[in-house]
Amino acid sequence: MNTPSWSSSSFPITLHTNHYTITAQPIELPLPLNKIHAWVIHITTPSGQPVKGMTFQVTGGMPAHQHGLPTQPKLINEPKHGEYIIDGFKFNMIGKLN
Repeated sequence: MNTPSWSSSSFPITLHTNHYTITAQPIELPLPLNKIHAWVIHITTPSGQPVKGMTFQVTGGMPAHQHGLPTQPKLINEPKHGEYIIDGFKFNMIGKLN
């Protein structure tokens, strides 16, 4: 079995769109299995300005296994502009990070 290494060098995960730059990183490393945990998400404009007051939903899953997440993570806090805490992730198996 090819097991990916979810070390601190694997994060943050960054996505660039026309309107936002989004970075995501688990609060706890190494990334825990079978344990509820939280992630911090940073959202900025392409010029780097924090985006405040966003609302969004988190979805995910393992396409290779054709199933979604075993939990429903939720936005719980915006400690500062552009920084969002999402809690309720639970990964019950190793898979490919996309």
